[in-house]
Amino acid sequence: MQPTPPFLTKVVQLHETFNVRFGVMLVGPTGGGKSAAAAALRRARTDLREAGHPDPAHQVTHLWAVNPKSVKMGELYGEYNQLTNEWQDGIASSLIRAAVADASPHHHWVLFDGPVDAIWVENMNTVLDDNCMLCLPNGERIKLDAVRMRMLFEVSDLAVASPATVSRCGMVYVPSEDLGWRPFVQSWLDGLPSAHAVGRESDPLAARADGEPPASRTPSRSVSRCMSYARSATMTPMPTIDAEPYSDELEEFVMSLFERFVDPLLEHVRKHCRSAVLSCDINLVTSCARLFEAHTHPRNGLPLPKDNDPLEDHTRVALQYIFAYCAVWGIGGNVDAQSLEAFDAFARQLFDGTANFPAGAGTVFDFRLDPSRNYAFSSWQDLVPAFVYRPQAPYFSILVHTVDTVRVSVALEACLSVSRPALLSGASGVGKSAIVLDLLERLARGGGALGGGGG
Repeated sequence: MQPTPPFLTKVVQLHETFNVRFGVMLVGPTGGGKSAAAAALRRARTDLREAGHPDPAHQVTHLWAVNPKSVKMGELYGEYNQLTNEWQDGIASSLIRAAVADASPHHHWVLFDGPVDAIWVENMNTVLDDNCMLCLPNGERIKLDAVRMRMLFEVSDLAVASPATVSRCGMVYVPSEDLGWRPFVQSWLDGLPSAHAVGRESDPLAARADGEPPASRTPSRSVSRCMSYARSATMTPMPTIDAEPYSDELEEFVMSLFERFVDPLLEHVRKHCRSAVLSCDINLVTSCARLFEAHTHPRNGLPLPKDNDPLEDHTRVALQYIFAYCAVWGIGGNVDAQSLEAFDAFARQLFDGTANFPAGAGTVFDFRLDPSRNYAFSSWQDLVPAFVYRPQAPYFSILVHTVDTVRVSVALEACLSVSRPALLSGASGVGKSAIVLDLLERLARGGGALGGGGG
């Protein structure tokens, strides 16, 4: 996180509000920096205590987070087991009980990250008033420490919050405009050499694949196939790349691409397109950056200048095409089918002269990066393999590749190559599971997504 003045202002406001209120609500849209502000303040207090600051208000601070809408009321506050009539503590009650029982001077913040509504938050009213008392359904009352503990709520809005709850809390509004996407991109650029240096030993996919499913659950046949392919695909260690920092000229050039193209693309998507899945600006920019991270990885054969090495002209051209491809998929990949034509026309015009998309039939999504042509665009059709029928293959495991399956497979492989999650969204029966299983099977055999045509 970059220490921008608006962000630091929100951290200070949160600190000051904590000094006068037991409960605080961080209000603002997703991606605005609410979690980052709370984490920064927690770390600052902890660091000041470890540095020996004389103010007793600065103590080692622990943050306990729970999503209240991800569980039932009984799982949140506790309930009686209907079979044994025994009391079972809930997540929130367990966290609060453990914080109260801590005899050290450490401070504890219990964070409720999710919508505030009367279904669950009314039970917190006695906690947020002067009593600082959590009343459980079994009649137990837990007295909270008003000095060492605080309640923190992260919400996008207060549309369904009751006046009784709002009046008991301090408010800190965190608008997304204060942070924007630029601090994220700068932090991402600063860490790009380290991200490119990650090897198999720190690959979370490999760690997951090496483990066994819980004994209490029997995986389905499709899940077993996925885990089998994932284990095989991660058996071969990935080479660890030197984490020597990239040149300042390279970072400035990449940042200039973001500065030039991201805002116009975001504005067009918000004003003239409809999204298939609800998203925020920072999410779209993050997707663009992660794809760029994957396609510029040293294993793809594109040498990036280190330290004071000059940025060659052919590398600049390649980076422009890679960025155009990643911006189209990262920012525009979420638009629905009815918006594709408008987005295609706008993207072609925007990148004209920087990364020219081939004229003719097809949208900007119908072209891939071609490493053999210095990452200029070529058609996905060139990568569609000829169908070979295997008589011994089960019927439902047969996948006939098309342009759509190829480009989705390449995009998935790009995400997996840098250990980033991917979400496939679509109606039932369109081939999501088939594409994933086919990709994992290819990776298990030591190959890639149909030759890795994405770059």
